[in-house]
Amino acid sequence: MSGAAAGAITLDGMPLTDLSLEFLRENVALLPQETLILKGTVRENIACGRPGASDEDIERAARTAAAHDFIAALPEGYDTRIAPGTAALSGGQLKRITLARAMLRAAPVLVLDEPTAGLDSVAARQVVQPLRRLMSGRTTIMITHDLSLAPDADRVLVVDGGRLVEAGTHTELVARGGMYARLAGVGALTEETLVLRL
Repeated sequence: MSGAAAGAITLDGMPLTDLSLEFLRENVALLPQETLILKGTVRENIACGRPGASDEDIERAARTAAAHDFIAALPEGYDTRIAPGTAALSGGQLKRITLARAMLRAAPVLVLDEPTAGLDSVAARQVVQPLRRLMSGRTTIMITHDLSLAPDADRVLVVDGGRLVEAGTHTELVARGGMYARLAGVGALTEETLVLRL
């Protein structure tokens, strides 16, 4: 982890740079913008979130991620082989497999980078409820241009040109009538702007 250019990034009061990589891997789950699928079975792809997980735990995570039904319908169910770029599953289905992996992992801190990126509106809607279940009870940082996810946030940070320009709840920021309110009115953020979900 590289340090902050200014200020400090801490986890439970400890500077991130003072924490071991092992500690971070145990306590922080990252869902990057690009859906990461490994060459192997659906079961292996979910289980890599917690090696040694039981089949029951894997299925429970898949159910919570709204993935079990489509997985069970695959030719070999959880033993169906998949790989990066697989055409057998939709982007939304692959995203739900990675959500199941994160649910199985159950890390207390979750970092989501554009969790609905690359999904059509139908697939994005299918991912939102599992995302909410995944975030429940966890410290979550969400980087997103999709403002439909912001109203649930405890705190929204609006960054423009690398600078924090607004902070507050969705309701507070809309009431202020600033940049966030303007962006919420058009429903999209500029490329240089991020909303972090905490």
